[in-house]
Amino acid sequence: MTKKDFFILIIKLFGLYSIITALFTYIPQSISFGFYTYDDIDFYPVFYIAVMLALVVALFVLLIFKSPYIVRIFKIEEGFDNDNLELGNLSAKEIIKIATLIIGGFLIINNLPIFIQSTLNAFYQELQFQTTESVNKWNWFLPGANVLIGYLLITNMAFVARLINGKEQTNN
Repeated sequence: MTKKDFFILIIKLFGLYSIITALFTYIPQSISFGFYTYDDIDFYPVFYIAVMLALVVALFVLLIFKSPYIVRIFKIEEGFDNDNLELGNLSAKEIIKIATLIIGGFLIINNLPIFIQSTLNAFYQELQFQTTESVNKWNWFLPGANVLIGYLLITNMAFVARLINGKEQTNN
């Protein structure tokens, strides 16, 4: 694996982590900020949410699909003694699988306790014949979605590796 391929791979993996974090943390926060700070439905919350969504999509396209251009523009691969990087028997696909396992594990580890606590609170409110507020349902849904995405990342590591690795690195 060359240094350029390695840096492209690192940028793509950072892009994968960033898009997952943005979709399940920053976008919901933007939605709640936009609609809860303004009492009346106005143009500002819709504009704010549209801008945040556009930034997330732009970040995803830039980091995942345009990573060779980022490496070339910033000249990241220059200044090393040799062009090849010795990683033993690890290929780019195996590195992506390991990184996907780590990202999925972080999603599960960080959100499983919150999901279990929210589930227990929902059961407690049902036993007390209390209605569950929409904020509590949202706080239950987000960690559940993160746990599900983490599980899907771990179980579909080969698919994610094929998706991220792309056509330019098939020789590794």
